[in-house]
Amino acid sequence: MFMAPHFYKFKDRKEDIMKRIEKKLLSVLVAGAMIINVGVPSQSVAAAGKLKLSAKSVTVQVGKSKKVTVKNAPKKAKVVWSSKNTKIAKVNQKGKITAVKAGNTKVIAKVSYVVSKKKTTKKLQVAVKVKKNVPNTATTEPTGVPTTAASGGAVTTAPGSSNQPTATDAPVITSNAPLGGASDTPATAEPEKSTGPAKLVIPECDFSDPSEGVEDVETVDNSEINGDVSNYVEKSRRTESNVVTHDSGMMRKNLNNTDLIKFMGQGWNLANTLESCGIVGGKSPNDFEQGWGNIVTNQGIISGLKEGGFNSVRVPVAWSNMVSDDGEYTINSAYLKRVEEVINYCLNKEMYVIINIHYDGDWWGQFGDPDQSVRDEAWKRFESYWQQIAERYKGYSDRLIFESANEELGDRLNDDWVNAKTGAGNYTGILTEDECYKVVNAINQKFVEIVRKTGGNNLYRQLLIAGYNTDIDMTTNKRFLMPVDTVKTNGTSKLNVSVHYYTPSAYCISEDKTNEIWYTDSWGTDDDINQMRTYFEKMTRFTKEGYSVIIGEYGPQLMSKKGVPEFIKQVMIFGEEYGYCPMIWNTAMYNRSDCLFEYEDIAEVYEEITGVKMPLEEGPDRTGTIGVSLVNEEEVEFVASWEGKWTRTNNTGVQTTVDADGNTVYETNPDGSYIPVDGEVGQFSTTSCSDGIEMVSNAFWWQLFVNYDWSSLNEPCIRITMANDAISQGAAFQLGYTTIADGGSYTLVDYDNSEYGSKVFTLKMNKLAVKPWVVLSSSSPGATITKIEIFDKK
Repeated sequence: MFMAPHFYKFKDRKEDIMKRIEKKLLSVLVAGAMIINVGVPSQSVAAAGKLKLSAKSVTVQVGKSKKVTVKNAPKKAKVVWSSKNTKIAKVNQKGKITAVKAGNTKVIAKVSYVVSKKKTTKKLQVAVKVKKNVPNTATTEPTGVPTTAASGGAVTTAPGSSNQPTATDAPVITSNAPLGGASDTPATAEPEKSTGPAKLVIPECDFSDPSEGVEDVETVDNSEINGDVSNYVEKSRRTESNVVTHDSGMMRKNLNNTDLIKFMGQGWNLANTLESCGIVGGKSPNDFEQGWGNIVTNQGIISGLKEGGFNSVRVPVAWSNMVSDDGEYTINSAYLKRVEEVINYCLNKEMYVIINIHYDGDWWGQFGDPDQSVRDEAWKRFESYWQQIAERYKGYSDRLIFESANEELGDRLNDDWVNAKTGAGNYTGILTEDECYKVVNAINQKFVEIVRKTGGNNLYRQLLIAGYNTDIDMTTNKRFLMPVDTVKTNGTSKLNVSVHYYTPSAYCISEDKTNEIWYTDSWGTDDDINQMRTYFEKMTRFTKEGYSVIIGEYGPQLMSKKGVPEFIKQVMIFGEEYGYCPMIWNTAMYNRSDCLFEYEDIAEVYEEITGVKMPLEEGPDRTGTIGVSLVNEEEVEFVASWEGKWTRTNNTGVQTTVDADGNTVYETNPDGSYIPVDGEVGQFSTTSCSDGIEMVSNAFWWQLFVNYDWSSLNEPCIRITMANDAISQGAAFQLGYTTIADGGSYTLVDYDNSEYGSKVFTLKMNKLAVKPWVVLSSSSPGATITKIEIFDKK
């Protein structure tokens, strides 16, 4: 089944799908139209003879960028940038040169224009020197041998024992000892050999207690915890960053992680919103927030969640969307403010809220780069981000929780960060798995150190520590260690571990019914339930050591599968039994446009567990069903039709050029349609279309949107005809409803072509009344729709 990037969260094979999504996202918005002039003014021709670059040579440090521009180019000129050696430096089509590793290369600007009806091409080149950054950190020797010493911030202990230091003993730092915990490999086994550098440089952590000798701020409350209390105050106040809030700023010093989990209740992810990234042309926070198809978050959306029984919200954030390009990684103040506004939407409803550094566009792969200077930049970026985040929001109450990362701490540290292609087979890093564990442990320890050092409420704030890949098996591996809380009096009471639960992935994630190996359409057998218990039981490793567990993401993503409510219910039951907080990732169950829930049987589960009756849309659906019926053609009369060709993209892309101002321009046909690059199958063209039908394709052929005056029909029906090729005939098409073309909130449901293709079936009048655009797509790249017919029941 086709997955729109703003609908689904993936695990296991999620990386392979995200690879396609990331590529699509890099070309979502049209940067501008090409300026076309009938003739070239004489002064432009003259200027063309003086073509030059803004710099003939540049020196760039690894991981940083510099921009070079073409001077005096005619308005009709096309500029194509390329690098002689992309392993040393890459260049985008705006002339931005990014250093990859130390060395020398050349960047070429190929300028094409017309003079006196004759095409002229000139090549300009800039010499690029890439220098390594000077490391300023300690050196550790990577090895797979277990140790009881720690370096770079993680304290390593014997398996099964706690890694929490006593209140009087500081951790021992040994500069050449390995970072990380005991390996599952027997002690007699050969240490795993690194394919990387001779020495892996990891910054040491400062384990000094930042609370020693410092009086608590006035907002810290040392009272005994006898139950949850409100953080909301009627009289608003302004934060140090001049944001109005009704949050009291109270930090309960004695709030432990066990009580926190009880108070958080059921959680929901504000998914595919503030972590939306890779949006070409994005300039404002709202550009990115809407980049994956969701509407701008407002107080009503969060209030609706509270009414539905949720008491906590996880807000994934991609901070790199708006960050300085000066090597300091300064987050744009507007982005910090927008995240703060969303935080306050949650705090206004007395909810708990988690913010993190999410997927964020692949820079995490710098941690595993062969070049140590690149790895140094990754550390610098991570530390800069958390220093800014922690400092900006430290005045908020204990209902705000910081999470170190999303799913990036693990295998993704080896991602191909240069070409930004995440997933299996796209790893260019050199860290072995043992080394990945060591770096993960160090990152988490550095996170704790940074937050605690900012002082104030952050001395006692609850922190969420990302597990290895947030995978339960890999997180419960002995090599993964929880960090030490540098505020000694906290012990383990302020630390929680984050894992995600999409097991079995063939049920929770897979949508391709033709994949016999990796697709399951039902859940709920005794074996299924026992499997879930087994995984939940594994996480007691952490609760036994005094930590709490937050299941930061879970849930089936395809609502037409059987057993969705049962899966959700069992997670909630086991969550209560084991003392874990589950936070569902499912953009289909809640409509952000009307702030109502869409599935009656899911609402029944939440009401049973929470006692809260979810506000439902009129005529809500039930999971596991299509919710429409086939109709004999004799029962309907023809109303209108569209014929043409719409093919679902395989995400290769479209042709682009660069205008004289350095803006990316997407090339179009005379009819305004985009020109695919070689290998792209996506397309949209119209042969005929009846009056009254509106047809809009997503710019890059992910969805097709159809509108009609449905209110003029008694009972609208539709027929979808797929092309006769093998891909189309074997594919399922998808159908949903939304408020606007190419946007809004919608859920896509699979329709087997063998059952519904070329047949008339009913549409949902209750949906069309509030969402007049019918959304069509397919689960298969290359699947083609050739005809859409609208009927009305007689």
